Amino acid sequence: MFSGTQHELWPKEHEIRDLVRISTPLFIVAATALKFISPIRGSRDPRVRLRMILDSTRRESVTESRPFQYLDHMYTQILEHATSGEQPSDVFEQFQTVVGMIVLAYGQLTIRELAALLQMEDNEVEVALVELQSVILVPQGEGPVRAFHLSFHDYLTDKSRCINGNFFIDTPVRHAQIARLCLERMICLLRRDICNIGDHTKMNHEVDDLDDKKAAFLPGDLQYACRYWALHLRESSTAESLIQLVENFVCTSILYWIEVLSLIGELGGGVASLQETRIKLSVSLTLYNKR
Repeated sequence: MFSGTQHELWPKEHEIRDLVRISTPLFIVAATALKFISPIRGSRDPRVRLRMILDSTRRESVTESRPFQYLDHMYTQILEHATSGEQPSDVFEQFQTVVGMIVLAYGQLTIRELAALLQMEDNEVEVALVELQSVILVPQGEGPVRAFHLSFHDYLTDKSRCINGNFFIDTPVRHAQIARLCLERMICLLRRDICNIGDHTKMNHEVDDLDDKKAAFLPGDLQYACRYWALHLRESSTAESLIQLVENFVCTSILYWIEVLSLIGELGGGVASLQETRIKLSVSLTLYNKR
């Protein structure tokens, strides 16, 4: 990390002391700072980034009531830096959609799978994440995208910690969005004999090339939707349009969904999903009737 000539080392001693100060007692502060400072794909001078972090925390002190204060300041600095300068008008909505999906997901998804589920292009997701690689792991190739640390989820979903409202993830609203996207994906893609097995009398273990068929016909985003739509629905703020979408799914696709759950070994989860949905919709309809 040290650089410069023999007479000029970087970072300077007082910068190292300040970094140690804000990293106590949470080592995640130091780990996140180093990721942010390290140049990624032609990003700004690391010295500028280090000063940005240290200047924002010099006037702050950690108290018992706010043990994550330095970490929260750092997350805010990273997010504001990522969205600074000339940006499209919908940059914050795109942030909410992409990052909200990543931090609220119940399973891991690749860039391609995220894009498919979010009804976006692969490069749109990549652009949304390019300046967030100090807090979100964006692997090359087909690896899963995920937040480096659970504290990032906790920061984004707590309004008292995430003080910039552009970045606050309103969990019921975002869960509703994800549930809607999952339902739309299933309604669009699910069909009878989706893996083209061609013989409904065969048990799954009797299909010789079943794994190859699942890889070919059941993309990761569709499998995610089939597994987790009901969990997102359970945590959502249920609008009338979302209830209607569930009704559409039940009328058109529920048998095909059960078939997919059988193919991926998740039939037990399907029973739980239906129970969760029944409870959620019963509560939602009761609330609507009282209005």
